[in-house]
Amino acid sequence: MATYYVAKFGNDAWNGGPATPFLTIQHAINTMVAGDTTNVETGTYVSSHLTFPNSGTTSSYITLQNYSGQLVNIVTNDSARSAVDTNGQSFIQIIGLNITGAGNQFGADADGGSYITFQNLTITNTLYSGILGEVCNYLTINGCIVYGTNTVASDEMISIQECTNFEIMNCTIHDPASTQRIGIDMKDTSSSGSCHNNIVYNITGIAVGIYVDASSIAHDISIYDNLVFNCPQSPGIEFNSESGTGSLTNMFAYNNLIYGCDSAFNLDQTGTETYTDCWFINNTCYNNAGAYGDEIGIDTKPTYMNNCGIRNNIIVETLKATIAIKDYNLCYTSGKLAIDHNDIFASGNGSFSAFSNYYPSGTNVVLSNPLLINPTTNFGLQANSPCIGTASAVGAPSTDFAGNPWTGCIGAYQYQAGTSFTHGTAYTASFTVTENPPGISCQVQIQVGTSMSSKVSFTSGSNVPVSIPITMPAAGNYPVYIDVYMEGVLIQTGIDSTQVTVV
Repeated sequence: MATYYVAKFGNDAWNGGPATPFLTIQHAINTMVAGDTTNVETGTYVSSHLTFPNSGTTSSYITLQNYSGQLVNIVTNDSARSAVDTNGQSFIQIIGLNITGAGNQFGADADGGSYITFQNLTITNTLYSGILGEVCNYLTINGCIVYGTNTVASDEMISIQECTNFEIMNCTIHDPASTQRIGIDMKDTSSSGSCHNNIVYNITGIAVGIYVDASSIAHDISIYDNLVFNCPQSPGIEFNSESGTGSLTNMFAYNNLIYGCDSAFNLDQTGTETYTDCWFINNTCYNNAGAYGDEIGIDTKPTYMNNCGIRNNIIVETLKATIAIKDYNLCYTSGKLAIDHNDIFASGNGSFSAFSNYYPSGTNVVLSNPLLINPTTNFGLQANSPCIGTASAVGAPSTDFAGNPWTGCIGAYQYQAGTSFTHGTAYTASFTVTENPPGISCQVQIQVGTSMSSKVSFTSGSNVPVSIPITMPAAGNYPVYIDVYMEGVLIQTGIDSTQVTVV
């Protein structure tokens, strides 16, 4: 098992050692066999597309990575299909590269093969998708940033096509190059996968934030713990079959936070596709319902639906908070679609009690303000929220959006009983930041009541320890606000709904 190095001062005639590195990444890739690693040192590498000629093995992956978190830019100078292509090989890891694909259809491409990992990649300026997985088995996309892609095709920014056993996690997807570009798409026969802990935002035009499109048989996909926002003409999450002949089975969307989208969730009927065991559970949907959609839209026929449901969701919007069902009498009343234990509230319409057949409230509905801590910064529950303890345990997840245990609450956040602290005393909050793209300048700040900590700076990377001192405010019950900044820009806030009791 050899370790090779690539550096700007290198030479491909050398042996690739730390002091005698290769000059080109492709030469290093061509040299690697099972178990080998190439560390690419700081710099911008302009080359034709990179392609892998060899596979690793179960216990000996081939790894291409940036060296020790250093900034490595890959700029392609050809119009090949992909900037980086695993070329049907298996047991490949590509980690920590910044890819700009000026003339390429795709940035990172896994076309065939098994056990492939794309980790901590930053991809921009591709003609089509930033990342493509096609006909793969065991594909992992972890901690990647994709933006400014799809300059030509109204495709998807991350596209999973005919893949099995896939995982998309901890990625940030935002601001495609133009309108009508989908954020994350799991399509065709893609099955047995998960999409979780991702941030998707600024998807413009009529598209979808996170999408399942089954052209044929698709099954067992879980979409959870994602933040989807500011997609004003698009659903946050949608299940569909654009072919009109597919089947979707065991599709679950839970613990997602969705706001500022055209709708939070859609289940659409294109033709004769079937939906079996498709559920939208314990999500928080705020201020969606735009010009084209309702908060939740169910546009299907009972003939093609079995055991689907909308349960334990907070559905809040200023003007209309609705679950719209095209065929209410045949879907909902026939028992094909369960609607229960949701909090439905629109401040502009009181409790929104005047439901029609088209807009059913379902059973065990809460028609009052869910009392979110602060829906602009923290979507957790206040201590007196009517959503506390009023959810159904049937099909509910064991943990919430913040990783806290289930406590019987409606929405993506489960209320947690507070921990007692003494006011006027300084405490230090310590936690570990994991699975971030490395080498990025970040800051974190916490607030308890009126007490605000200073911003603590750190450089992102795997398992980064952060400690923040804060002095407890006057006695009372307070949520904990945690603000995370990346390169000076606030990217996440209010991620901990735990109530702190100060005595």
